[in-house]
Amino acid sequence: MKKLLLTLLTLSTLVSAAVTIGQPITPLSLNDQFDVEHNITSTTKKVIFTFKKASSHIVKDYLATQKADYLKERDAMYVADVSAMPAIISFFVLPMLTSNEFPILVIEEEEQAEVYKNEKQIEAVMLVILEDKVVVDIKYINSEEDLIKEMDR
Repeated sequence: MKKLLLTLLTLSTLVSAAVTIGQPITPLSLNDQFDVEHNITSTTKKVIFTFKKASSHIVKDYLATQKADYLKERDAMYVADVSAMPAIISFFVLPMLTSNEFPILVIEEEEQAEVYKNEKQIEAVMLVILEDKVVVDIKYINSEEDLIKEMDR
């Protein structure tokens, strides 16, 4: 019984901890607001995740001041989780994202969002630093100034 409990506990930890330093990131294939598919590749260096409205505004406000290929030049991706939005709201929000020139990869399914989010830091921007698809660092950012610092590293 103890072995079964320990095995289940270990498996639940592995399933819930998809973004873990030293581990490969869970494969990601998402469409952006222009319906273009994007994937994490071995050259992807940074993935910015937002799970709440306030953190998405930090990222979008900053990226709006940059060149359209800012993320591409830095081998970075921006992923916004809209899965918690009621369907009627996301019906209006998703078309509004097309006013942004930079790609915003959109998570629309709650199950997919759960793989990446850290509930303890849900309000923050989560910046995942990668080397050959392996997570080497995770930063939780709460201001545009901190985002600028981390993106320029």
